[in-house]
Amino acid sequence: MWASTAPGPGFMPRFLALVLAGLAIGIWIEGRPTATPQAESAVFSKREPLIIFSLVLVYVFALPQLGFPFASFLLVIALRRLIEPASWWGDLAGAIVGPLVIHVVFVQILALQLPVFPVWWER
Repeated sequence: MWASTAPGPGFMPRFLALVLAGLAIGIWIEGRPTATPQAESAVFSKREPLIIFSLVLVYVFALPQLGFPFASFLLVIALRRLIEPASWWGDLAGAIVGPLVIHVVFVQILALQLPVFPVWWER
């Protein structure tokens, strides 16, 4: 996380994760119900952010075990079905195209390493 004279490669991801987590908790706490009709207030509940946070947390721990493509596929399917359920074909297309685009950008173009295979997979 810290090199001899400057921050190391692990500093910025951890710093950004803490900042984003703090901002997310602040936004969640600040969200106050307003005097709106029942139909509109039933669309959003304070339970949804907790479910999304839990899904992402499970994703972080499942990523090394399942590998990037499969874990990301499952996360995108779960999030799309939770947030705005559309047709299954649209959800499947988003779950395939999303991780594929991330793989091309980060692995092929930026040459970063993602756990493509699970840790138990013998190459």
